[in-house]
Amino acid sequence: ACPEKEDQMAQRQAYDTPGTHDQRAGIEPTAAADASKTHVIFEAPVSCKIEKVKIIPGAAITGANTNTKHLNLINRGTNGAGAAEIANYDLTLGNDIGVAGLVLYAPASPLAAAQGTQLGLQVEQVGTGQALPPLAVVVEFAPN
Repeated sequence: ACPEKEDQMAQRQAYDTPGTHDQRAGIEPTAAADASKTHVIFEAPVSCKIEKVKIIPGAAITGANTNTKHLNLINRGTNGAGAAEIANYDLTLGNDIGVAGLVLYAPASPLAAAQGTQLGLQVEQVGTGQALPPLAVVVEFAPN
């Protein structure tokens, strides 16, 4: 038997259980001068509905006007080439993220995603930018 294949099957069987599952991704700290960059944070292991995306910073982030970052949730589709923005949070003055985190995406009607659909978190440079701590991103999804 091929242990790799058995491992893949076991992972897929985990999603046979109804209810919400989650996957976590980490994004390294971002320097103020870093150009806009999209990080792949999720690839649907099965056909599912994306219920929630939460961002948890390693330290509190205080928003600022002019020189800042915007956090954009991108539906990259199954081929990774999609660019549809489905949620965003602009770190402008008064828009902070505390250490408890921020729910970036939790629609009334969850996004239907085919197996292999990718989500990206774009850290968009605005002005001369803003330094960000490491970010944890938690994607909650329910298999169809």
